[in-house]
Amino acid sequence: MTIVSSDGLDFGVGVDGVKVWLTAIVADEGHSIGDLVTGHFTVRNEKGEILSSAKKSYRFWTGEGVNMAVLMKIPEDVKPAVAAVEISIEPKSDEIPAPEDQADVEIVSRVLTASERNPTLAFNLHNPSQLTAMKTRLSVVCYDEQDRIIGGGEESPPPIRPSQTLAVQMPLVVSGPPDRCDHYLAVLMSQ
Repeated sequence: MTIVSSDGLDFGVGVDGVKVWLTAIVADEGHSIGDLVTGHFTVRNEKGEILSSAKKSYRFWTGEGVNMAVLMKIPEDVKPAVAAVEISIEPKSDEIPAPEDQADVEIVSRVLTASERNPTLAFNLHNPSQLTAMKTRLSVVCYDEQDRIIGGGEESPPPIRPSQTLAVQMPLVVSGPPDRCDHYLAVLMSQ
């Protein structure tokens, strides 16, 4: 499959049957926390016809960049040929919570079950803070031996109360057995 993206992006695709997982990593180079990143994702066939498209928006939240991913389903009898993403970034237009106003959720363990058919990552998330993490996003990006993105996964766990440890299982959509998988955790809302 041909991969097309803007310069400066790390972009890749995982294909597993009819599922196509597109991942773009936008580096936080000079952007402010709260700036809005929007990705326009498309998958096309060999004739250039759009098979599926999606739009996703996230804010720069952690100072470590933004991991944007979408899951698309393609009919069994159609072969995707081109995956593309275009990114736009807008300055923040509203107030966002300061990092010290967010729960401090941490990953205390992770286990990759790397069966070739259905790889899964299991995490234990712990909230040592006095705040409840109301909205959290956990994203995974998987790479092959040549350091190319070959898929991943994303979960939004339920609220994590103070001192609580929560188990999260994440099925992955990958093109083959991953050499490594990186994870990104962001607490988006606390109370």
